Amino acid sequence: MNHILITGGTGFLGWDLARNLLADEENKVYFLIRSKHNQSPLRRVKQLFVKYFDKDKIEILTKRVEVKDGDITISRL
Repeated sequence: MNHILITGGTGFLGWDLARNLLADEENKVYFLIRSKHNQSPLRRVKQLFVKYFDKDKIEILTKRVEVKDGDITISRL
């Protein structure tokens, strides 16, 4: 299993990269995402999954995704 960390995963390029990585069943993707507009990182990722994947596919993919709350602009993260 490949373990891949993505920062900025909710942006255009980050999400496109994540979707391509998730197409390979050997990949587990870790998102480092900050809270924004009173939305938790997990909620932000879930909204993207609902927008781009079928309900059945979401259940399968979420087993290979972990979302971590973090902001790379903060010292010592």
